[in-house]
Amino acid sequence: VIACLDVRANDSGDLVVTKGDGYDVREKGEGGDVRNLGLPVDLSARYFTDGADEVAFLNITGFRDFPLGDMPMLQVMRAASERVFV
Repeated sequence: VIACLDVRANDSGDLVVTKGDGYDVREKGEGGDVRNLGLPVDLSARYFTDGADEVAFLNITGFRDFPLGDMPMLQVMRAASERVFV
């Protein structure tokens, strides 16, 4: 089992795991928020505990506009590596 976690920033700037229909990751309706399924590190730890063979983090925001580049995603990876051993 390979858990693939789509990670992006929500409207508050926090990294969350989301899933969408095509490229639409917002809740339906006017002004819908980014669909938030949970925090990447917590969900990856849960998949590890449940027996996942691999965990993949997909950076679907691509923090290129962010001055620190990929630093937020690297922090997620470092934190996950302390709890996930696949």
